[in-house]
Amino acid sequence: MASPHDYARLLILKASADFTAFQVLLSNDNVADEIIGFHAQQVIEKSLKAVLSLNSIIYRKTHDLTELTDLLSDNGIEFPLSLENAIELTPFAVEFRYDFLPPETGNVSRMERPELREIVSSILEWA
Repeated sequence: MASPHDYARLLILKASADFTAFQVLLSNDNVADEIIGFHAQQVIEKSLKAVLSLNSIIYRKTHDLTELTDLLSDNGIEFPLSLENAIELTPFAVEFRYDFLPPETGNVSRMERPELREIVSSILEWA
């Protein structure tokens, strides 16, 4: 069985791979927001789980960024304020992978891609 440190390292490597895909896709205006949102969510989810693992905090299998953030908070682990803006990416893990963005969200201004890049990047660097 891998140590918490080894598992955290694996999660960071996986998050970094998703970040690479995210960056490549982000620069292409033809890529749907759902695809970009999925990779952004995955970077953040794996980053949070890496920090939780490193601190030997048990978490359930979930894609819920709010739940993971609450675990950090409950255990006194400070995180970037940008994480609060990233919580809205949770539906991209599953719901929007198999459905389109709801009409009321429009294209979320192309998800404000430069801002999204900054948020995702800062969370990965923090982890």
